[in-house]
Amino acid sequence: MKKILHLTFASILFIAVAIQAQVTITATGINPVVGENFTLIKGAYINPGSAGANQTWNLTSLGTSGGVTNVVSPGSTIIGSNFPNANVAWSNSTTNVSNFFKATSTALENHGKFENNWIMPYSNAEDIMHYPFTHLDSFADTWNNQYQNGSYTYYQRGTTKVKADGYGTLIIGSGTYNNVMRIRFQQSFVDSTYQIGLPLVTTNTRDEYKWYMNGIHVPIATTYSLFNNLGGPASGSTYLGGFVGINELQNTISNISIYPNPTTKFLNLNFTTTANKNVEVKIMNALGALVKTETRDNFKNGLNTISLNVETLPSGIYFAQILSEGIIAETKRFVVSK
Repeated sequence: MKKILHLTFASILFIAVAIQAQVTITATGINPVVGENFTLIKGAYINPGSAGANQTWNLTSLGTSGGVTNVVSPGSTIIGSNFPNANVAWSNSTTNVSNFFKATSTALENHGKFENNWIMPYSNAEDIMHYPFTHLDSFADTWNNQYQNGSYTYYQRGTTKVKADGYGTLIIGSGTYNNVMRIRFQQSFVDSTYQIGLPLVTTNTRDEYKWYMNGIHVPIATTYSLFNNLGGPASGSTYLGGFVGINELQNTISNISIYPNPTTKFLNLNFTTTANKNVEVKIMNALGALVKTETRDNFKNGLNTISLNVETLPSGIYFAQILSEGIIAETKRFVVSK
C-alpha cells in the first residue's frame, strides 16, 4: 500500500511540476533572421485576456492581409545608411514601411523606422527584449529619436516598460501554439515640434501585448491600444497569417544585373529564374518614394530580361526593387542622367 501511495504522490507531483513549467524566451528563439519572410493579418482590437501561468488565449479573428514582410540586411534597403548600428530590418513593399533593429545574444533593440517617406532613426535605441526572458522578468528603457516632415523637425522621447506577464497556449486564425510567452509593453512618449514659432506637444500612452514562441522569429500575435491628449484612441491587432522561413525566392531569382547605368531612357534588368513566377519591379527615388511599378509574367526558366522606360523620371539616384509574390529578391541602385 505504501508503494502505491508513493507512486500516486509522485505522479501528482510530476503533473504539478509539468503544469507550472515556465517558458523562457531566448535570442536564437525569437530574434529576426535575415532571409525569412512573413505575413501578418490585420484586424480590429482584441482583448488580450488574463495574465498568469498556463493561460489559454483565444484571439481568433479575421482581417485583411498586410502584405509580405521580408527580413533583410539594412544595407539592402535604400535608406539603411541612416541606421548604422542596425544589423537586421523588416521591409514591407506593400506598405512601404521598414523597421530597423540590432539583434544580439543579450538584447533586441529598436533603431528606428522608415514610413510615409519619413526617416526616423533613434539616437538612443529602444530595448525591446532582454535575453533570456522568463515569466515575471521585467525591465524599463528610455529612448529618443527625431525626424523631418517637410520643413518641420519632430522630436520624440519616451520610456518603455517590458514585462513577461504570462505563458501558455495561444489560439489564432492560423492555428494553435503551445509554450507561448506573452510580453506586455507599456510605452509613454512625447512628440514635439515647433510650427509658426509655437510649440506643439503630444503626450501618448501605448499599451501593447505580444505573444512569442521560440522558433518563430516574429511575434505570433499583437494587440494594442494608443491614447493621446489630442483625442485618441487608436487600437488594433495583428496575428501571424503565414511564416515562410528562409527565403527560397532568392534561389529562384538570381544573377540580377542592370544596364545601362547611368541611363537616359531605358533601364534593362537581366536575371535568371528557375521557376515560372511573376516578377514585379518597383522604382523608388532617393527618399524612398515609389515612382513607378511594373509587373511582368510568364517568364521562362533561365535567362530573362525586363526593359523599363524611365525617360519621364528626373535626373537623380533611384533604386530598382525586384520582387516575386511580394518577396524582395534584390534592390539595385541606378542613376538617371539627362
